[in-house]
Amino acid sequence: MNGKDVYSILGGDLKNIDKGRMSERIYRYPEDLVDALRLYGGIEVSVNNDDVDKVVIAGMGGSAIGGIFLQDLFFDQLEVPIILVREMSLPRFVDEKSLVLAVSYSGNTEETLRVFSSAVKSRAHIISVTSDGIMSEVSGRLGIPTVKLPGGLQPRASFPYMSVALISILQKAGLVDEKILGEIESCARHLREKRDVMFECAVRGELRGLVDEIVGGKIPIVYSYRPYISPGYRFKTQLNENAKIHAFYGDFPEVNHNEIMGWDKESAKEFVTVFLRGSEEKDYIKYRIEFLEEFWSQLGLKSYKIRVEGSSKLCELYELFFTVDVISVVVALTRGVDPTPVDTISLLKRYLGKRIDTRAIIKNL
Repeated sequence: MNGKDVYSILGGDLKNIDKGRMSERIYRYPEDLVDALRLYGGIEVSVNNDDVDKVVIAGMGGSAIGGIFLQDLFFDQLEVPIILVREMSLPRFVDEKSLVLAVSYSGNTEETLRVFSSAVKSRAHIISVTSDGIMSEVSGRLGIPTVKLPGGLQPRASFPYMSVALISILQKAGLVDEKILGEIESCARHLREKRDVMFECAVRGELRGLVDEIVGGKIPIVYSYRPYISPGYRFKTQLNENAKIHAFYGDFPEVNHNEIMGWDKESAKEFVTVFLRGSEEKDYIKYRIEFLEEFWSQLGLKSYKIRVEGSSKLCELYELFFTVDVISVVVALTRGVDPTPVDTISLLKRYLGKRIDTRAIIKNL
């Protein structure tokens, strides 16, 4: 692996806290992107753009973030909509002209299995994206194409693989241009060159103030706008899962119509805000951000920004994802928390496992 040992950047005895080695996993995102291209760049899909008038991506949690990422990436490019389903059921409009990408890292996610079962009955084109589990097993039995993700990861840490797999599926279906795969390779090189600086920035650089405010008890609220909604939401969920803290997210311009009414001098004491920004920012968004920054300043609220200007929208998105993931583990380790375990989620799964027979969902397929 090129670059430094990540723990030499983090300093101290943080390696002893990071028992699940999440910092190492994030540090190797560039290598994971290259490996994902090797695995999925040449996949074949039987569906093509003439067969599809909508793309439906079904997933939950860390398995859903790839769908939000694709919505950002292709919002102004695809001639068909990308619809994200994070529900227990499939929308009624899904039919034989739909491409359903059922994404479950474990292959055992109850919500996604329910949607998968409905998709089979709807006669939609289905592709499973999973590492193993019930969905892989049933897909094999039914002859449903399956893109296998590497095993042994936390679902949220599989994002480089999952995102490249989803992009490759759309590219092979003729829905997006082939050049996108070359952009991924170029972006991997860019991230490899910048990753040490990104970690340094969170540990002792310009973003250390944000880390310290969060560790000191301020509740983070993350804001972004299209096409940077997915990394904004990712930041919130990575702070939840890696740092084990409350964090919230809102997107522009919608927050200007409701959320801003909650700010006063008292509430400003409880929060820290951060904007994710990029080169595709329009003036009408910039003015709204400037208003809030000035308004917050009058209330004594500190606001931070993470700005990227990459060679492409795709690379800006990947850089923002990488940056917020880095910050989330630095917050976790500074708090003395191992980023990897998600004990409460595991507790919920055990509780539900005693009450819901997941296999019964697909028994009639």
